Amino acid sequence: MIRNNQGFSLIEVVIAMVLTGTVLLVSSQFIFSGIVSWTHGEEQIDVVQNMRATLDLMTKEIRTAVEVKAAGDSYIVLVVPKGKDFSLIDVRYQYDSVDLEVERKEGSSFPQPVSSRITSLSFAYSGDPISFITITLKGKRSDGQEISMRSKVFLRAVR
Repeated sequence: MIRNNQGFSLIEVVIAMVLTGTVLLVSSQFIFSGIVSWTHGEEQIDVVQNMRATLDLMTKEIRTAVEVKAAGDSYIVLVVPKGKDFSLIDVRYQYDSVDLEVERKEGSSFPQPVSSRITSLSFAYSGDPISFITITLKGKRSDGQEISMRSKVFLRAVR
């Protein structure tokens, strides 16, 4: 009967542990880097989609406006038709610098938030010879990267 009582030596165990630790450390760094990239990507998509939805909403409503009552750097007041009877109502879009959001106010109601994570909103109104409004939205991710969007809206129904 032959007996082999040999096991792993201490050196072999230490080398195996060091190699395993190195592989785990490198792979965890790759995983962590992937998670950070994923988070930044999702956040940018969230900010961009938020801004795009806001621009789309404002653009559609501005195109149907029959009158621009007032326009400032960070607000605009429009008269737009509403409902099946096309009754006219005042709609105000404004920037709330405290809550960092764009708000929409219809008639005498309280302003309702349209989008958040907005750092600035500006309107530029040109009434001669063709009426159009340029809207500029800026948003910021939590890592400080600023994102800007601009849209030029031609007023179709302005009297």
